[in-house]
Amino acid sequence: MNFKNKTLMKKMIKRLKEKFFSSEDDKAWKAWVDLKSRGEKDLIDLLSSDVRVEFKRRAIFLLLVPFDNFNNIYWKGSLGKFEHDSNFLKLIGSPAELDYAADLVFDFCSELKFKHIGKSKVSVFGGDGVTFYVPVMEKYHTPLSFYNSCILEFLSLLPEEKARKLFSLFSLLDISTLAKPMAKSGEFDVVFYGHNHIKNKDRINNCLVVNPGEVSGHKNSQTSFVIYDTEKNDADIIDVEGGVFVKNKEVKEYLDDLGFEFSKTKGHQY
Repeated sequence: MNFKNKTLMKKMIKRLKEKFFSSEDDKAWKAWVDLKSRGEKDLIDLLSSDVRVEFKRRAIFLLLVPFDNFNNIYWKGSLGKFEHDSNFLKLIGSPAELDYAADLVFDFCSELKFKHIGKSKVSVFGGDGVTFYVPVMEKYHTPLSFYNSCILEFLSLLPEEKARKLFSLFSLLDISTLAKPMAKSGEFDVVFYGHNHIKNKDRINNCLVVNPGEVSGHKNSQTSFVIYDTEKNDADIIDVEGGVFVKNKEVKEYLDDLGFEFSKTKGHQY
């Protein structure tokens, strides 16, 4: 983050603090944080607890802030890992607090998306006529993926005009975030999705949700696929032992002999 962007972000956080986080609550908040070891679950529990609004606003901020260095609220744990689900937004009962949470997502997403777009997604190395382009999972990917999921949750929680503004930031580059909302809609028996290469089988209500993983073994060095039973609406994820991976030595030598170079614009090397 360059100096100009740091300054803009600091101004944004300062504005939020002045508007929503009264210094009168600092002492009480610190006492709550210090009472015991706190984590994301404690913050989520605050949203449905009988506590003053200022505490809930701090909890929402900490659950949404992308990085530790974006935060100036007293907190001992790490931030920005987003191990919690975006479902916590449904616990925010007040329209004013929902509006506040949506504004946070809009501001953070707008700030990070600008940086993410101009960021190289590959690392280039090699020599002697051989060039490798390796995907780079840069730091903005995790929070942006989480905000993508939050935006979909907000669509059923916010007034149409507010939801429309927020949806303008939604990215189809992470299509895996669409799987759960589609399953929750009740309109599908099964939803298959991919993109993140992580095999997964789940049921949401009566809908089967499946990610077959990856046939190429490119990311996780594990070849897998799915056999779907149309009569039972069930699926088995099959792991292939001794699979031929895109990354293995033989494939690389073959591509080198062809003089093939992976695309500089794509993260998938096949």
